[in-house]
Amino acid sequence: MLRKLGELPNHDDSAAEVCRHLRSALLSSRSSGQWQLPPSDIAVRKLLLRSNMVDKISASREQIMHAMRRLAAMNGLPTMKTYNGFLWQLLLTLNRNDPQRRDACDKVW
Repeated sequence: MLRKLGELPNHDDSAAEVCRHLRSALLSSRSSGQWQLPPSDIAVRKLLLRSNMVDKISASREQIMHAMRRLAAMNGLPTMKTYNGFLWQLLLTLNRNDPQRRDACDKVW
């Protein structure tokens, strides 16, 4: 979302500049105002371990990202740009038959 709003901080930004970007994005009228924390990656880590795509569940985020890219490519899933993007895509696929699943919805009731 920060990228879409033009508020993505740079690697060399100070803590104050990062806070300014975040505050601007959170208060922006250009967003829906709905924010959520990223989901846990434990289910995907377990899947990657069972599939022998990583050696241990505590593999680094870089190793998990590489394995998620491979798994997505093997299953014809879209290529995502971020760790959380791949995580979301794989969790959506893993949980598609879960009757308690809650999907993103464009309508506000």
